[in-house]
Amino acid sequence: HEQPRGGYIVETCVGNVQFGMPAETIKDCLGSGLQVPKYFVVPTVAFVRELGPNIGLNVAEFEFPAYCNFFFYQRRVCLIVATKAVEDRIRKVFQETLFGPDNCDVSGDFKEGTPKDQMPDMQKELDMFRVFNGKKMQLE
Repeated sequence: HEQPRGGYIVETCVGNVQFGMPAETIKDCLGSGLQVPKYFVVPTVAFVRELGPNIGLNVAEFEFPAYCNFFFYQRRVCLIVATKAVEDRIRKVFQETLFGPDNCDVSGDFKEGTPKDQMPDMQKELDMFRVFNGKKMQLE
């Protein structure tokens, strides 16, 4: 099934598999009456620049399909990638969008000499948001 904004959904014995993930892909899938896939083949090249030298189209918009599956359907998504480099890039994006930055030093946002106990504990705040349905989320 070719999707209106790009990408293809193939019905298989394990469920729908989607090739390519342009923006709005979940809306297109639901609009066509298909079940949202949990298997996605991530393109190695994330941007198509056929529209012009300074205009690109993201065909690897993997965040929303993953979040839709996880948060709405309570199931894991399977992102199929061709290279370790693509996997590493995806893991880095999920690390930042779900759990925040590795370093949460906010001291640069305060007047020099401000005591640490008067600054928010950003790591503690971020850790609170890692809990979903009573379990601490982690990347797999």
